[in-house]
Amino acid sequence: MIDLLIFFLGASLASFLTAWADRYPQSILYPPSHCMTCRIPLKWWELIPILSFICLFGKCRYCLASIPLASLANEIQGGLIAYAYNQGWLTPSWTLFLFMSLMLSHFDRKSTSFPLCFWLIPHCILTLLQGLQISPYFLVIMLVFAIFPLGMGAGDWAYLASLSLFLPLTDLLLILQLATCLAIIDFLGKKRKGVLPFLPFLHTALLLGWGWQHLPFF
Repeated sequence: MIDLLIFFLGASLASFLTAWADRYPQSILYPPSHCMTCRIPLKWWELIPILSFICLFGKCRYCLASIPLASLANEIQGGLIAYAYNQGWLTPSWTLFLFMSLMLSHFDRKSTSFPLCFWLIPHCILTLLQGLQISPYFLVIMLVFAIFPLGMGAGDWAYLASLSLFLPLTDLLLILQLATCLAIIDFLGKKRKGVLPFLPFLHTALLLGWGWQHLPFF
């Protein structure tokens, strides 16, 4: 029962972070939660993570617009992150980073960018907890890409700067390679045009790599 409660607390936090990213720069508190298509306020039971999506068959009750699958995926991830922390598989620092990663990847998927404060504040907290490690080198690269756009966005390097607080360079390169492969598959499969949000692939590659190394059922 406790595990289920922890799971839904994590899912609720992920739902809140997703809504915050969707609404930014508007207030997260007002107007109250509503359908992004028809703008009709939602009932309390329509805000229950995961369960409301299932009960509504993935559609708005009023206008029948599809609820983004990304929102459901984020809620499931948030629940799993909280569950992993409760089981002792994640440290507090890793838990903070993964929730930050979830939010930034959603924001990048939505707008191919993210506000600096969404990264900077958690990064500073994580730096105090973890120490600098090799993070400054990635921060320098981030500044270079911010001044001279060379393909990979400065936000992606900011993300890697935070991830470098936890992982050695060899692991970072493996995650970067896996994320690149995932991005290429997605690009070819969907025949995308324009800017490709890369941070969601870094987030997915990290989850796959971490799960492979740490979860007991892998």
